[in-house]
Amino acid sequence: MFDKQKSIQTARIAAAQGMVLLKNEDRLLPLKKGSKISVDDKGVYYRGGTGSADVFCDYEITVAQGLQDKAREGRLVIDEDADTLITVFARNAGEEEDYYAEKGQYYPTDEEIAYFEELERNERIKNFILLLNIPAVLDLSWLQNYAKIKSVLILWLPGMEGGHAAADILCGDVTPSGHLTDTFACDYYDYPSSLDFEKRQSAYPYEEDIFVGYRYFETFGKDRVLYPFGYGLSYTEFERECTDFQADGDRIEISVRVQNIGDHDGAEVVQIYSSAPKGCLDHPFVELRAFQKTKVLKPNESQVLTFTVPKQALAAFDDTGISGTLGGFVLEKGTYTVYFGNNARDIQPCGRWTAKETQILSRQSLKLTTPIDRRLNGNGKYVSAWIGEAEAEASVKTASESSYRLQDVADGTIDMHTFLSQMSDDELIELATAQPPAFPRGTAGIGNNKKYGIPNIQTADGPAGLRKTVPTVCFPCATLLACSWDPDTVFSVGKCIGEEGIHFEIDVLLAPGLNIHRNPLCGRNFEYYSEDPLVSGETAAAFVNGVQSSGMLCTLKHFVANNKEINRFHISSQVSERAMREIYLKGFEIAVKESDPGFIMTSYNLLNGTHTSAHHGLLTGIVRNEWGYQGAIMTDWRVPERQWREIKAGNNIKMPFGYPEEIKLVKQMLKSGRLERKDLIVNAQYVLHSVLRSERFRTGNLGLTFDVDEEITLKGTVFTGVNSTTVGEKPSTDGDGYVLGDTQKDKNNNDVYVYYDLIVNNSATYEISCRIATPYDSTWFDVLVDEEERICGIKPLSANGWEDWHTLPLGSLQLDQGEHRLKFVIRDTEKGRGIDLHWIKLKKA
Repeated sequence: MFDKQKSIQTARIAAAQGMVLLKNEDRLLPLKKGSKISVDDKGVYYRGGTGSADVFCDYEITVAQGLQDKAREGRLVIDEDADTLITVFARNAGEEEDYYAEKGQYYPTDEEIAYFEELERNERIKNFILLLNIPAVLDLSWLQNYAKIKSVLILWLPGMEGGHAAADILCGDVTPSGHLTDTFACDYYDYPSSLDFEKRQSAYPYEEDIFVGYRYFETFGKDRVLYPFGYGLSYTEFERECTDFQADGDRIEISVRVQNIGDHDGAEVVQIYSSAPKGCLDHPFVELRAFQKTKVLKPNESQVLTFTVPKQALAAFDDTGISGTLGGFVLEKGTYTVYFGNNARDIQPCGRWTAKETQILSRQSLKLTTPIDRRLNGNGKYVSAWIGEAEAEASVKTASESSYRLQDVADGTIDMHTFLSQMSDDELIELATAQPPAFPRGTAGIGNNKKYGIPNIQTADGPAGLRKTVPTVCFPCATLLACSWDPDTVFSVGKCIGEEGIHFEIDVLLAPGLNIHRNPLCGRNFEYYSEDPLVSGETAAAFVNGVQSSGMLCTLKHFVANNKEINRFHISSQVSERAMREIYLKGFEIAVKESDPGFIMTSYNLLNGTHTSAHHGLLTGIVRNEWGYQGAIMTDWRVPERQWREIKAGNNIKMPFGYPEEIKLVKQMLKSGRLERKDLIVNAQYVLHSVLRSERFRTGNLGLTFDVDEEITLKGTVFTGVNSTTVGEKPSTDGDGYVLGDTQKDKNNNDVYVYYDLIVNNSATYEISCRIATPYDSTWFDVLVDEEERICGIKPLSANGWEDWHTLPLGSLQLDQGEHRLKFVIRDTEKGRGIDLHWIKLKKA
C-alpha cells in the first residue's frame, strides 16, 4: 500500500545515509546547538539529474531551507555576520551528454575559484563548510588551497528531501556513514581511460582492461589519489579487529569486531579485500570481495560482522590461454591474502590461504567477439526454459484454431507450447514489438493482445523515482544510494518506488542502471552505482528486490559496457573478455542471480563491433545459457539495429514501438528462412514469462474497455493510451479529473493520439464532441474507428488561450455492435503547438 509520507521520510533517511564526509578539521561538525552560521547556497539546488532520471515532484528542500527549518527548531542561528559560512558547490548532469575536462564542467570555473579566494581573504569568516551538490566524481584538487575550508560533505544529487538530510548531518541528528564508491584522483588525466574518452570515434578501446578505478590506482598510481575508494569520515571513531579467519573447504569466513570508541553514535562500513599471488595472469593489488555496515553503535558499543567469501570469487578469467586454460575462470596456485578495513587504502591483513595447485573452476567458450555473419549460419541455437527444439519445430507450420488464454497457462491447464502454437506469425511478431502506453507520457507497453488475455503491461522511467507528469516522490540518485554501503537502505527505497508504481498502475520500472563508473566524465554516472562491480551488483540486487517486493518489476540496464553518452548509438566498446567477465558483466550477473529482475535492457552501444541487442554470444550464450535467466530482454529506445537480427540473437522486444519497416523486414526474413517460426515461438515465451509476473496480469487488468449504450463521457482520468512521451496529464481547471496537456508532435514528428477500446451494445449513430482549450488555430482533429478515418479536419471553434474551455462538436459516427477502437488524433501544422483535452463524449443520435 502506497504511503506518500512514508516514502518522503524514506527519501530523507536514505539521502543522509549516502552523503560522504570528506573532511572535518578541528571537529567543526557537527554544529553545536545554538551555533551561528551564515548560508550561501547561491540559489542552486539539484535534486536529481535530467533525462530519464528526471522526477516531477511536489516540492524540493534546498540546503538553505533545511537549515532554516533547523533554526526554527532552535538548533542553530542563521546570522549574516556569523564567522562560519556554509556554501554550496553545484553541478548537474543528464542523458545524451558527457562532461568535458574543462572549466565549468569537471573543473571549477574562474568565477568559482575567485569566490573561494575571496572567502579565504575575508577576515570576518574564520572557517567555512563546503557542500558538494554534484552528480559524480569531479576535480577536488583545489580544496587543498583554502585553509578555511574545514569541512567538506558530498551531498551528491540527494532528491527532494536532500536539504533536510544535509541539515540532519550538519546538526548531528545523523552521524555521516557514507563511503565513496569511486576513487577521487588528483587530476582527470590520472584516470587511465582519460586519454581518448572525449574523442568522437566509432571504436572505443578499453585499454586499461581490468584495471578500472581503485584496481588501477592501488596497483600503479597510489600517489595520484586524493580520496581512495571506500573512504568516508564519521563524527565518531571506530576500532576494528579481526576475531576469526577460516579458510576451510570452498569458502573463506572472516569475523570482524567493530567498536565505537568515540563520543557520538555512528555506523561503520567494513570492507573485505583480497590480493592474489604472482602467476601467469596479472592481478590488481587488491580487489573488493565483501562488505557490510554495522547498526548504529552507541559509544563503547560493539558488533561482530561475519563475512563469507567463496574461493571461486578469487579466480581470474583467462581469455588468452596463458595459464593453460583458454576461456575459463582459473584459481592460480600460490598464497592469497585477505584484508579488512574501511577503504581500499586503510586495510590490514586478517588471514592468508594457499592454493597448492592451479584450479580450473569453469570453462566457457569465448562468446563476446562473434560477428553477425557467423551467428546466421547455424552455429547458435536457443535453449528454451520451457520449449525445447522439438516442441518449437512442431509449431513451425501454422497456428491452430484453439482459443486458449494466457490465464490457462498460469492455471496449469495448458503448457506454454500449446498456448503459443495457436498464435499466428503476425501475432508472435507483435509480441516482439513494444505497444502504445496506457497512460499519458508513458514510455511503452509490452504484450497487449486481449484476444488471448495478454495485458498491455506498462513501463515507466525511474532510477530516482517514477517519471510521470503528476507529482511523485524524488529519491536520491543511484550513486548516493550505493555510497550508503547498506542494502537494507537501498531495499527500502526500492520498495517505496515499487509501491508508488503499483499505485499508478505501472508494471515495469526501467531501472536500475548499473553500468560501471569507468570514466568520471560519463554523463549518466549519477544513474549508476560505482567503479566496482561487487558494489554495483549488490546494490542493484537490493534495489530490485525492494521494488519487486511490491509487485512491480524491474529492468536492469544498460546491458552492457555503456560507459559513454556521446555518439552512444554508434560507438563500439572494444573490451577484452576478461574485463567483460570480471568488471562489466559481473554486476549484472550478481543482480540477475540474487534478484531475478523481470527484464534486462540492452544498450545503445556496440560491443566489439556488434550492437548488444543483436549479440548472440552475449544474450543467448551468457545471459540465457550461463546465467539461466528466463525473463525478457528489451532494446533501449530506438536502437539502430535490425529487429530480425535482435530476435535471432535473443533480444525479445523492440522498444518503444513497432517500426513498420522493421516488421516488414522480419516477415521477409521469415519467408526467406533466415528467421524461422520457432525463433518467434521461443522469443514469445520469454516475453510472456515476464508478462505472467506482472501486477496487471495478476489482477486481470487487460485495459479499460468502455460499454457504450445511450451516452458516455470519456474523461481525462481514464485515458487509456497515447503514443508519445510528449503528452502529459495535469489537473483540470474545474477540478474534475485530469486533462491531457501540451499535446504536440513527438521528437520524430509523429502525430499524437488517444485511443479508447469500446464495446458497443447496439448498432447506432452517435454524435461525438470534445471539450478542449488551445491558443492555436493551426490544430485540428481526425477521428478514426478501427484505424479507418471517419471524421477528418475538424478545427477548434476558438483559439483564445489555455483557459478558454469550450465544447467542440466533431460530427456523427455509425458504430456497429461489437468491439471497436476509437482513436482521437491531434494534427499540428507546426511542431510544438498543441491543446488541452478534457473529455470526449458519445451520445446516441
